[in-house]
Amino acid sequence: MGIINPKGAGVDIDSRSYLVVIRQGVNDFQEFGVFNTDLCLIVEWCRRKGIQISANE
Repeated sequence: MGIINPKGAGVDIDSRSYLVVIRQGVNDFQEFGVFNTDLCLIVEWCRRKGIQISANE
């Protein structure tokens, strides 16, 4: 599947974790916890990667 938006991320929300995926490389995904501090880490990680929008599954 091709990249639709290079500045976008997909977020798979589970009861125990969030999986955030950008692009298709080996280092282009990260799993986070579900607490407030984890949500702040998601925002920080996405900003460092140049992500501007997200889509939730």
